[in-house]
Amino acid sequence: ALYAFNDAVFDDGDWKGIRMLQDSIKDKDPMKVGRFGLGFKSVFHMTDMPSVLSDKWLAFIDPHEKYFRFEGDSTTGFRYKLSTVNAELKSSLEHQFAPYQGIFGCDEKTFLKGHYDGTLFRFPLRQQQSELSDTKYTPQKIEELFASFERDAHLVLLFLKHVESVELCVRKQGCPVETVFKVQVQDSLKEQVRAARHEFLAKLSPTTWLSKPAKVVYPLRVETVKYDNGAISQKR
Repeated sequence: ALYAFNDAVFDDGDWKGIRMLQDSIKDKDPMKVGRFGLGFKSVFHMTDMPSVLSDKWLAFIDPHEKYFRFEGDSTTGFRYKLSTVNAELKSSLEHQFAPYQGIFGCDEKTFLKGHYDGTLFRFPLRQQQSELSDTKYTPQKIEELFASFERDAHLVLLFLKHVESVELCVRKQGCPVETVFKVQVQDSLKEQVRAARHEFLAKLSPTTWLSKPAKVVYPLRVETVKYDNGAISQKR
């Protein structure tokens, strides 16, 4: 599976939007990334059943209605409150709950306290063709995506509002998560970049046309780091 983690949690609008497989709540806001409703939906190229763990909830999206189907419900999937997840439920859906254990800070205590501090997506790789897509994903194909990301890493942070670093990690069978690559805003410039991004966003309004272009100029240096067995092997 491919996982994606960040340290922010979903709000009510995020939960609503992710359930709208054929629509988007961002189409009225030109300042939102993914406002055409294509952002999250693109994961169906590689998976048939994505899931997301955030704050108090763990949700599964099941467009094939293979595991979660409820009469009279127009959505496909189900959302569980972490504090209500018991051993019996984990056992009945072990293939869905177990992969969240011991990764990116999620463990048994997460369910006991009923809160996960961040958002963690899981995309089980499609291994055979389905009604959603004919594309099959293999670990080798994911490695190709990682390599492609590394080639363009110097560009990925240019147009983001808040993100300052991105890491690629792998988890081999029976081993902890290991970082293999990282791209980040240079530490010495982080405060300056944060202030400039804030200044730029303050000049924009999602509901009105600007009479002149909004412009902010600031230096942005990024560095990339490659790791080998947990140690830095290359830094640029």
